[in-house]
Amino acid sequence: MGADRDVELILMKKMLKYQKMAIAEQLEKMKSSTRRDPEEVVREYLTERAKEVLEYAKAQYPELTREVVKKLAELIEKGTIREQLDAVTLLNIFRSIGVEVKLPTRIVIREGGRTISISEKLREE
Repeated sequence: MGADRDVELILMKKMLKYQKMAIAEQLEKMKSSTRRDPEEVVREYLTERAKEVLEYAKAQYPELTREVVKKLAELIEKGTIREQLDAVTLLNIFRSIGVEVKLPTRIVIREGGRTISISEKLREE
């Protein structure tokens, strides 16, 4: 009678092991099917100015930017990146891999309570 009990315990342990494996497999399938677009994941962690930088990078280097976004999304999902990324950080990421993202530059002057561009200021003089 003790041997039957031992066999029953062994079978129950094996069944439990297989159930755990099946549940783990189902969880993995659910995770892979609910994966979001990497760009959506990254955009949640970007400041407004960083989102502009990302748009300029996509326009100038679409393939490379997709790869950078995938890697950033991976790091965010792993928990390596926990804070928002600002424009300077994003630019530095691109520069570190040898990519210079060109941004439009505007020089403005505040004068008499109003803001004017330098080209307007030079035209006035």
